Amino acid sequence: DYFGRWWRRHTGETYSSYLASLRLNLAVSLVRYTSFSIKKISSDVGYLSESGFIKAFEKYYGVRPDTLRSGTDKHKTKEKERMNISLDKTPIPFPKTVASTGKTRKIDTPKIAAHSAYGKAAAVLAEYIKRYFDTNVSLSDDDACIVLDHDFSLEDEEYRITTRNGVTHVLSSTDKGASRGAAALLTSLGGDNGSLVIPETEIYDKPDTIWRGMMLDLARGHYTVDDILAYADLCYIYRMNTLHLHFADGPSPDMYKLPSDRFPLLTSSSGYSKDDIRRIREYLSERGITLVPEIEVPAHCEALPTRYPELFGTHRGMICPGHKGVYESVHALIDEVCGLFPDSPYIHFGCDEARYEDWDDCAECREFMREKGLKSSAELYTYFAADTARYILSLGRTPVVWEGFGDERTSLLP
Repeated sequence: DYFGRWWRRHTGETYSSYLASLRLNLAVSLVRYTSFSIKKISSDVGYLSESGFIKAFEKYYGVRPDTLRSGTDKHKTKEKERMNISLDKTPIPFPKTVASTGKTRKIDTPKIAAHSAYGKAAAVLAEYIKRYFDTNVSLSDDDACIVLDHDFSLEDEEYRITTRNGVTHVLSSTDKGASRGAAALLTSLGGDNGSLVIPETEIYDKPDTIWRGMMLDLARGHYTVDDILAYADLCYIYRMNTLHLHFADGPSPDMYKLPSDRFPLLTSSSGYSKDDIRRIREYLSERGITLVPEIEVPAHCEALPTRYPELFGTHRGMICPGHKGVYESVHALIDEVCGLFPDSPYIHFGCDEARYEDWDDCAECREFMREKGLKSSAELYTYFAADTARYILSLGRTPVVWEGFGDERTSLLP
């Protein structure tokens, strides 16, 4: 009750209305930009029933989600009126500066020209225009209505959109900047019976943070490759630059979802093939999005001791850091993950919520601690994390973990 009064006093709205707007703003993007069922969307944004979600959506936007998805001009107009936006709507996240003349250009045969380094960004933009507006776009330097061009004065993901002599220019200094600018432009475009409608806008933006992303828990949830690519579309549209894919967890031994040649018994029947991984990697790379793969050690990894007790020990749900040869086995697993994701600068190895007190009852762990001069199972836990992190660093990648170490032990980590 106190929090609710505090919230309303400081924001001018109730917390429940704020939460509803947060859910429904995400929901409208999922309806527009993915093929997920309305039932899945209602669950994903936090509604307990599909009917309750549809009722809330219609009250908020003035149109049912399935009707909005059908894409008739009548309902698109009703949606725009309800949301008080127009075709030259401001992209989300809100740019540093935005200016619009209110004028639009209707192009019957749109063409996109691109600097030699931005061909991939231009092709992706053309693909989305075809998908969302049913408008064919060709890549050509002749009579282009959109130009992705180079500006050395801009930083990595910084971009500027401007109109010159009736041509929209997206300026950037890197391919990622070109992708961010193209995505911002995409959200302001419109379609009209096969023609492309382009607003005259001046937009400038640069990111406030270098890591902007989301995580999908592929181990606990069921996501097809197409599902993952749909979330990649949302990352692109909202200029997120990182998609963290959580491929392994417990307590089931079937929750290791990566393919494995070195440890074939780990591979789950519901996991992803090498072709699936390649397809995901390429899709994200084309959109300038960094893929961060995650496995789990030493805990949340039921598959490792269950399928290979001779390599990882017999602790339930955890590997045994005192077991002979376990570090070599973990290194081999990391090698395989790096091979599956050669372009990923970050390798996430989990390393959270380990019941390391259980290792006090393990003769192998107690002997290992004596050999290494470790005073407690907590220090053994940190020793394991440090060893894995150093190995990832030796491969030229940056290790990532969930924070699970007390301040007194962080000095032991690289």
